[in-house]
Amino acid sequence: MAKVIRKIEKEFILGKVVLNRVPVTLQYTNAETETILSSILKDSIAVEARPELSSLVSGTPINCYFNYGGQIMNFKSRVVGISDKALLIDLPPELYKDLGRKYSRIAQPHGISFSFSFKGERYELEFPRSEDFDPVEAPEYSPDFNPENIQNLIGQFRQKADEISPYYRITMFREKPPENVVERLIAKTGKGLFVSSYNAVLPTVDPYERKRMVTQDIFENYLKTEEGVEDDVVRERINELFREKRGEGIVSEVYCPILFQEYVIGYVYIGNRNPARPVFSIEIFDLFYQFSKILSYSLKMNGYFKNKEKLPQDFKAQVIDMSASGLLFAQPVDAKICELLTPMADMVIRLAVDRRVISVDAKIVRRFKDATVAYFGTQYIGLQPEDMRFLFEFLYGRPFTDNDAYALEGQMLQLGKASPTFPEF
Repeated sequence: MAKVIRKIEKEFILGKVVLNRVPVTLQYTNAETETILSSILKDSIAVEARPELSSLVSGTPINCYFNYGGQIMNFKSRVVGISDKALLIDLPPELYKDLGRKYSRIAQPHGISFSFSFKGERYELEFPRSEDFDPVEAPEYSPDFNPENIQNLIGQFRQKADEISPYYRITMFREKPPENVVERLIAKTGKGLFVSSYNAVLPTVDPYERKRMVTQDIFENYLKTEEGVEDDVVRERINELFREKRGEGIVSEVYCPILFQEYVIGYVYIGNRNPARPVFSIEIFDLFYQFSKILSYSLKMNGYFKNKEKLPQDFKAQVIDMSASGLLFAQPVDAKICELLTPMADMVIRLAVDRRVISVDAKIVRRFKDATVAYFGTQYIGLQPEDMRFLFEFLYGRPFTDNDAYALEGQMLQLGKASPTFPEF
């Protein structure tokens, strides 16, 4: 994620860029120009004029990129004045480094219309919506659970659970919403709760590449943001829960949400009340988490949702900024669609660019909001080479080179190696 540079360090870096005549790239209205920052004024920066900058007018948004000390840095500004010798742009409040992207963004590019749809069928269901998303695809083969027949699958679950503890159940939220703090926690986060021992503490790290476990930080944040618990008592609230569980004779517990798309339709539970038995290991969490995914797929495959209302297939949105590898779009913060735009949700983006229509798969990799607007960052997946070249040249006003192609390939590989982290929403 990009790091912000403000005040003294910002002024020092910009001063060095001017002193050393570091080349800077200005990006604006579907074009870019390399130039030099000539001086820093009280409220603005003077930029050496170039013929191609003469068409800019006051108020034009500007993105400025430069290499300082081996790091690509960026700031956003706007044109405030222009003459034969210099272009004046606003002095930015901050710089950004460690941008985490290979292609720079163009603010609100002209000549592009944008719409999106969700991949596959998306449903409007009366279940709790979580912060997570599962497309509910065919699960990996399991020797323990077979999704073809739901009744047989439930029997297989009971057989495995009986080997571990007599205290197990499957709870569905169809007619009964989440009632207690643990049910509300897993319904909101879409993650499983694993308590190996109520004499210990919650996990501090989620060990999975695709995050799926409630950690101490996640539980604390949930209590503060959703249950209204004050910061100074939030840990005591968790300790109180642990004491209550011990008082009920519970040694270990596992709750695994049954996640269907963004909905938590229920959960799988198993508990240990026998202190003579070993505490639950993470393998037990893995087993029942796998079962919850297989059960969700079995419900889908056997038509559990086939008569439910489906979402529209196409949504319009405003593009805030855009690069050759993804875009940022916005929706009103209270729009119902915002609840469905969850991290890593699969979508299909359609771009109408200069009488050409580009359709590409994408994932949501970033989201945040302010008081009135929700923002969603997307990453293209599998953009066709000819579309990539066309889009690049349209956005940046220059030919697509081999170096640009290598940059894109490196970004795609990096995306596949790690799960992004998502700002609070």
